[in-house]
Amino acid sequence: MKRLFYFLLVFTAIFVLSYNVWYFTLRQAKAPAWQEVLLREGILIDGSGGKPYKADLLIRGSRIVAVGKGLKPSPGTRVIDVSGSLLVPGIVATWPGLLPTKQEQEEFAAAGVTTIIGGVDGNSPLNVKKYLNWTARSGLRINFGTLLGMGSLRGIMPTPGQMRPADASALREGIKKGLSEGAVGLSLDFNKLPDAFWSWEEIGKVCGDLHPVPLLVVNFSDEVFSGADSLLPALQALRKAAAATPFRPYLKSLRLPKGTSASEIRAIQEELEHASPTGVQIYGDLDPFPLAGRPRYLFDTAVGRFHPEDLLIAKTSPALRHLVGKSLAEAAKERDLPVPAMIQQLLGKAIQVEVEETGGEAALASAPFFCWQAGYGSQQEEKEHLVDPVNYMKLLGQEDGYFGRLPLPEKVSRLTSLPARLFGLQGRGRIAVDYYADLLVLKKRGSGYAPDYVFVNGRPAVIKGHITGFEAGHVLVGS
Repeated sequence: MKRLFYFLLVFTAIFVLSYNVWYFTLRQAKAPAWQEVLLREGILIDGSGGKPYKADLLIRGSRIVAVGKGLKPSPGTRVIDVSGSLLVPGIVATWPGLLPTKQEQEEFAAAGVTTIIGGVDGNSPLNVKKYLNWTARSGLRINFGTLLGMGSLRGIMPTPGQMRPADASALREGIKKGLSEGAVGLSLDFNKLPDAFWSWEEIGKVCGDLHPVPLLVVNFSDEVFSGADSLLPALQALRKAAAATPFRPYLKSLRLPKGTSASEIRAIQEELEHASPTGVQIYGDLDPFPLAGRPRYLFDTAVGRFHPEDLLIAKTSPALRHLVGKSLAEAAKERDLPVPAMIQQLLGKAIQVEVEETGGEAALASAPFFCWQAGYGSQQEEKEHLVDPVNYMKLLGQEDGYFGRLPLPEKVSRLTSLPARLFGLQGRGRIAVDYYADLLVLKKRGSGYAPDYVFVNGRPAVIKGHITGFEAGHVLVGS
């Protein structure tokens, strides 16, 4: 009986203590004291690419109002000692599809992502105004903006494979309406239908002479990345279309084929950097971390599209688990079978494969026109998170390999200020006076960093690693 009494006593004490800790944390998060916050003696990396320096930072409302040394708090200002911690802008990330769920928003916030641009997969609601109004009412944990999906627009055509003059006129009006209602740009994914029905000539008909010139995020078909002989012509066609229409081209998830020669890389670099005398600049992003995973497909859809040596078996039934991590060619050799026979054995078994096609991204990693974004697989066998946002923190702390050796301020700028600039997000992506207070307080943890505090528009989304539930995110609209 005494044991039961002591057990209940200890359990009650732990419960009360835990409740008080959580109550205190959440109460502090909701307190009016967050109206003005002074972060004292942090190591500031402002997103410009410049060297880190020690500074205080003063937040008032949703904005940064002062950056410098020895800032004095006003009565009622909440003062936080962040000495030894990094102060960096919040990460700006892209996202396929619609608004992430609240749980996903909290996961992103906990990993340092304060702004998401959705719809990069060519799909979005067509009534942008209604969608953004609903988004604002949903209670955002982080900032959110959307692209207008060209695939969604093409899908409303009565004859998806043919475009009549009346169709072109209707689509043009749909684009103008979506951009005027707040879409930050357009998106097109040639891996998907009905996106793949679009031709550059048709895009010219519906996007020509729009003012201001819109951003168009383009995801090339996977076959384009199978070799430099297919990638270079695709880039040239994109540049010509951008010059003729015009639009501002943004290439999503650039990757160079494995085995791309130095001369081929130089030709691709020249096309990206100079884009001929037309003056068109191709912007975009690449995936700097294999930490996020390679593009993943169902085996049955990938066979025949990629070389057997580039297909890595990633997920199987328990009976075939010994094949995981091997290429299709290696698996065939292990079983002493020709590749076609191995393919026949594996068809219809719900196997997932990854395409190992990367290899030349290091040559473009420092290009001033490419930011860094996590890659997303094109096929999902089951519903699951498309990206582990913790990868961003691992990347900042990574010290080995080509990307690891880059200076930390450059890594920060490619995750923050550069994507904010490319997507036209005014007042985001930098730590500077009058910018929105989307920022992170980072502490070194193991081989990476961990957010101690995450501020979204001046309000703490994360305190000491705990989600506060603050709904401080803004809906971001195109200018």
